[in-house]
Parts: sequence; C-alpha cells; structure tokens
Amino acid sequence: MNAVGTPWHRRRSVSGAWSPWLPIQGQFTAVAAARNGLGVVEFFALAGISGGGPDTPRGTLWRTRQVVVGTDDLDPWQPLGDTGFTDIAATADHSGRVVIVGVSAATGAVLALAQTSPGAWAGSGWQALGSSAIAVTTGCGLDGVVEIVLTDDDGRLQSCRQTAAGGTSWTGWRDLDADWARFTIRKVAMTNPAGSLLLYGANADGQVFRREPELADPTHWAAWAPLPMTVRATLPISEAPLVTWPGDQQTQLGVSISLQLTAIGGASPVTWAVEGLPPGLSCNAVGLITGIPVASGGATHLVTASATDANLAASTVSFTWTTQSQVPDVIGMREAQAVALVRAAGFKVGPHALDNHCLDFAGNVIAQTHPGGALLPEGFEIRLTVSSGLDNHQKPCKIQ
Repeated sequence: MNAVGTPWHRRRSVSGAWSPWLPIQGQFTAVAAARNGLGVVEFFALAGISGGGPDTPRGTLWRTRQVVVGTDDLDPWQPLGDTGFTDIAATADHSGRVVIVGVSAATGAVLALAQTSPGAWAGSGWQALGSSAIAVTTGCGLDGVVEIVLTDDDGRLQSCRQTAAGGTSWTGWRDLDADWARFTIRKVAMTNPAGSLLLYGANADGQVFRREPELADPTHWAAWAPLPMTVRATLPISEAPLVTWPGDQQTQLGVSISLQLTAIGGASPVTWAVEGLPPGLSCNAVGLITGIPVASGGATHLVTASATDANLAASTVSFTWTTQSQVPDVIGMREAQAVALVRAAGFKVGPHALDNHCLDFAGNVIAQTHPGGALLPEGFEIRLTVSSGLDNHQKPCKIQ
C-alpha cells in the first residue's frame, strides 16, 4: 500500500519470477489477503481508522476477491459487516476457510471471523477474543491450528491459539516474552512458507526481527533474531485528518445529487477542496458536494478531495465519478429530430444505416442500437437505422 492508501499486488509464478506491481482500486489504511480452499485469493481493507469510544468514526472492513483462480481481475469492493477496525490480518485454516482477525476501533479488543465454508461468509459471526492491541497478525501452522499474535501500546506481544484445528474455542492470551520491553515491537506479520509458522516484527526504530516456533514445543516461540534490514520507523499516530474513501460514484445527467465527504481526526475546523468534479457539481468548505451534472462529452471524471485542518495538516483521496444519461426513444422520428435529441442527451451519434424494407416513410428512424430508457455512460455512441423510402429494387415504397 502506497503513501496515499492505494493497495498494490503482484503474483509469483511457479518458476519463482514476480509479476509487475498492479494497483487495486480504492484508498485504504490497512490491507490483508488470504487464499481460500478453492484457490481464490481474497483481499480485505479498511476504509478509515480511529480509536476512542464507540461513538467515534471507525475503519469499515471491505472485501474483494479474484474473479477466477489465477487472474488479476477482482470483484468490486463490498463491505463485510459494519464493525470498525484499526488493523486487520487474514489466513486460511486447515480446511481452506479464511479467518479474519481485527483490532476493534471502539475498544482495542481482538475479534475473529471465520468463513462457514471455503469462500462463503454467509452465516459467519464475529467472535470476541478480548485483550488490547494496536496491531495483529495470524497464521495456520502444520498442526492446522490458527494462531493470533498481537502487540499492544507498550510493544508487548501476546498470542492466542485455537484449542483444536477448525474449532471455535480459543486459549487465553499469554505473553511471548518476559523481557518484551527490550524490543518494543510495533508491527507484526506471520507467514508459513513451508507449513511451519514464522513471525516477523518491527520495533519503533524500524529494526526487523524474526522468530520460529520452538522445536521441542511448537506452541511456544523461540527468541527474536535480528535481521540485517530496517523498515520505516513507527512514528506516533498523525493528527492530520484522514479522508474516508467515498467509493466510486455514478450519477445521471440532469438529476440533483448530494454527497457528504468525511474525514477522521485533525484539528478543527477541517476545510475541503475538491478538483475534477463533473460540470454542474461543486463542493463547499465542509465537504458537501451538490449540484446537477451537465454534459461534458466524457463520462469518467477523476476526482481528488483534500481535507486540511487548522494546523494545515492535510490528506487526500481520489475516486472516479461516472456520468450517465438516459437514451431517448427516437423510433418513428425524422432523422434530424432524432439526431438532435440523442446529442442533447449527451451521446454521440454514429453513422446511420439505411433500410430498404419499406417499414416507414423515407427519412424516419426505424431502429436504434440501444433502446429508449437505457442508462449509458455519457458520450456513448448511438447509431440509428433510417428508412430509405426505397425497396430492394430501388423503387419508391408504397406505405399504407
């Protein structure tokens, strides 16, 4: 995920070569992914972040997945419940069911959600596991048991495991280290490249560590081992306002709209600036977009919204705004009148076709490529079929 919250992904081939980085539409604050038992990779993301009490804004969890196994094409993002989180992680259990773990934005407690079967979320429910965390990770080892590791405000790590593979019962939380203050781990990640879990952590200075399960007892972790690398240092949470991605928009030309942009945090007052809106729309200082979109010749508009607080701290978000129009029904009209109506609706008129079947008087429209009433993107091409007034022998039609 880059600095503006856009997720990117790449795939590794059987030969070990990596594909180029490809963006995933949207802007988020945290992402996670797991491959279910059907072979389909599922992606999860948070569209906002907040701590504090239950009445504060929360990071909504969104979900997408590959359209088919092995493709880079993804389904549209869909919300997964209305629980808010500040961090998420995902893994697949021994049966191929994806398990999501999140840190509650309202309480800091850890919650878990498991699919009812590989790829299926219907009927699943969040399970409260308690404790308090700022970051979380999860994985499934050789024994088929899902394990969760968290770090709290002090950098102390704790773990929790299923009592049996695929079960809904979990052990209590336990500290990984008695001397945890030596490390102050702020970010954690888990992987299982050969089936056995590996745990990675980054401390407040960006130093990276790795640890493995103990050989004598895989339910316990061996000591941290430093790696010869650093990552971006963990800085205090910014007080800049964080703009919530509103989702891509679709509106009809000539129809009044109202969209309220939102941001989390920042020193009041927070003011807004928006660029790239379709003609006819505007945004006021409090982030309310209103107006009636008018034709511009193009359907897709890239919109950038910026929120700036009293300390001039700012953040931005981008989304697309597609303008659509309703196709007029022009069958039976004279060609010139039909062309004028199609263009007035915001569409392009393509080359017309002539018909020699004597279905109507010469110059009257007898067919159109898209039916009247259909909603199509602005600028779409509509083609008309016009009666020539002649039959197939080029003789004038006789119409009753």
